Amino acid sequence: MVRKLWKSILNRYDVTNVPTILLPVFYLFSYVCAAVYFAYAVIVHFTSKILIEGEEHLATRPNYIFCHWHTYIILYFSVFIRHRSHAWMQHPLWFMKGIHIFLRLLGVEKIILGSTGHHGHEAARLLVESLKGGYSTVLLPDGPGGRGFAYCFTEWDSNTSNSLPS
Repeated sequence: MVRKLWKSILNRYDVTNVPTILLPVFYLFSYVCAAVYFAYAVIVHFTSKILIEGEEHLATRPNYIFCHWHTYIILYFSVFIRHRSHAWMQHPLWFMKGIHIFLRLLGVEKIILGSTGHHGHEAARLLVESLKGGYSTVLLPDGPGGRGFAYCFTEWDSNTSNSLPS
């Protein structure tokens, strides 16, 4: 019962339809979270020794698709502190607004709102168009609620198809 109530509260609003009366608290919460995430990433970035092997390969292409597991998301942001010409597909629910602001602080130019059950196919199409236009992106193949270190592409096998899932 409590779990259902909690899920209904989390899934009730997305970043575009938060009630006006809640907007001040919503934006305060989002910007504070973004500031904390950004401060943490900057502190770890500048206090860590970061060695990138194969860096010469990064300069040979105009855009990239970086992939990693959700487990390592903090490490990713600590290493790659600036993003130029990036387009990211993000979950549109209200509690992700802090992440959206954080990504903007890091320099992500396009945030495409969409995920499973939230116009994900349209968002994927826009992301592909952005990639063709020279943007880079990051993919987390395990999904936020998925099994760690296991791909969640169940409808699409990249070895047998050259197109996006329908």
